[in-house]
Amino acid sequence: MKTKLSIFFMAFGLSLLMAAGLIIGHNIWESRAAQEAAADTVNQLEASGPDEWLQELKGNENFIPYYFLNPNMEMPVVVLDGQEYVGTLEIPVLELELPVLSKWSYPGLKISPCRYTGSAYLNNMTIAAHNYDSHFGRIKNLLAGDEVLFTDSDGNQFTYLV
Repeated sequence: MKTKLSIFFMAFGLSLLMAAGLIIGHNIWESRAAQEAAADTVNQLEASGPDEWLQELKGNENFIPYYFLNPNMEMPVVVLDGQEYVGTLEIPVLELELPVLSKWSYPGLKISPCRYTGSAYLNNMTIAAHNYDSHFGRIKNLLAGDEVLFTDSDGNQFTYLV
């Protein structure tokens, strides 16, 4: 009887170890898939870039960005593969550049960071992301004074310091 109970607990323990290994493997796979998707999306966003007429306007020394005149405006979006993106987030010290989805959702977090609430124009935007190494998993390594850059889909860049 004691031997059967020992065998049962050993088998149960091994099955728990196997389940843990499968979960770890799935998380690694999911993180890599998110990293590849984010890199591809950033490339597409950079290729689409702001319209030429907007670039010409920005070249004018008297140009005032529209969001200065109307900070309550909705942030413009770029639609790629059925998803709306408000821009890109870059953390140079971590060599991290990620697209930012317009609206937060659990499925969206598997693709890229998402705007949880607010607007860059009102200086109250909150961005949420998974703790994948390819997303926000390394932000714990940031130090005071490190730069964080957000570029909206019109090419306006906002600089923040940790």
